[in-house]
Amino acid sequence: MKEVKVVIDIARSTRVTLSGDEALRLLAVIKEMKGPTRDLTEAYRIIASFEEYYNYSRRRFEDYIFVPKDPRESLEGKTVIQKLRLIRNEGDFVEIVFDRRMDLNTIIEALKTIGYEKVDVTSQSF
Repeated sequence: MKEVKVVIDIARSTRVTLSGDEALRLLAVIKEMKGPTRDLTEAYRIIASFEEYYNYSRRRFEDYIFVPKDPRESLEGKTVIQKLRLIRNEGDFVEIVFDRRMDLNTIIEALKTIGYEKVDVTSQSF
């Protein structure tokens, strides 16, 4: 049984960490559900070019890559991805930080669509 942990951080953004391939599949499912947006397209491109962007972020000493967004889509509340963190730890992993306005149920449904049977949602607090 595949399971994944979804974390809602202090800023009310939803985070999930997946392998690079699983992250690409998740973005493809969300794109089908919500329609294409610039941030989804850019996030997909960044994850697909993992090696190049990982090296770039390490050279600049940055943990997170802020995904370019269309200002109009941001104002309309259509943005999906806020930022990405590329992690190399016995494999290539991606932490996806979703926009605060992204519906949690949509994320859970998309995770179940790509094969995660158990989705554990936790909330951070101080």
